Amino acid sequence: MLHPHPFYEDIDEWEFYDLAKDPGEINNLYDDHRYGHAIEETRGELLKLR
Repeated sequence: MLHPHPFYEDIDEWEFYDLAKDPGEINNLYDDHRYGHAIEETRGELLKLR
């Protein structure tokens, strides 16, 4: 299960974790190109909720 952290409007920092492989949320995958599609899709959905 991939899990993005919630974001706050005044902070432009993103975190993205693969909770199946990293349940302790140690390895932030946001800059990992292998997760690019999932990150962009999730980020777009979060931005719509803003």
